[in-house]
Amino acid sequence: MFAEALAAGDIKPVQHLVDAYLRSHGVALPRESPSYRRLGYALLKAAARANDALRERHSGHIVDTAPTRAVALKSVQKKTGALQRHM
Repeated sequence: MFAEALAAGDIKPVQHLVDAYLRSHGVALPRESPSYRRLGYALLKAAARANDALRERHSGHIVDTAPTRAVALKSVQKKTGALQRHM
């Protein structure tokens, strides 16, 4: 579903997610705006990649998993020497 929408440039399958994301962050963005479309397309790409990864994993293939937030923060701290104050 997402791959077909991505190929067609159709963000309708994720429009409700875009609206929920914007609402949760207190952002009012008209659906006709280029920024809304870019956000929708980025979300659609992410959804398509996630579906592909799930399909691969369910087929028995090894799929890399993104690190958790804590692991990612520790990596950044190690590289930058920054101290973590909030998690």
